[in-house]
Amino acid sequence: MSDRFLGALASQALPLCGGLYFTLLGYRKIGKRLGEDPGLDARHARFGFLLRSLGPLIMITSGCLLVYDVFVRRWPCGRRRHAKTSLTTLPWTSVRRKSRPA
Repeated sequence: MSDRFLGALASQALPLCGGLYFTLLGYRKIGKRLGEDPGLDARHARFGFLLRSLGPLIMITSGCLLVYDVFVRRWPCGRRRHAKTSLTTLPWTSVRRKSRPA
């Protein structure tokens, strides 16, 4: 495994796990079952659709960002990422500031 893959995997591990947790919670695979807690049943009736829909969306987005980070973005491999905006060409970098009087 390359360093770039491990770095991308580490940055996308939390959203992947969070999306999986929301999905399992939305489908009631984890947590209390239906009928055990009336407060939880009311909350699940209100937010269950949101958990069931946003959980997989978060996982898909995180997976796409993982693929993009590993296979598409190649800036550590020799090419300059933002060649037009290097620090030497910005207008305010050539201006020297006056030092403050002590």
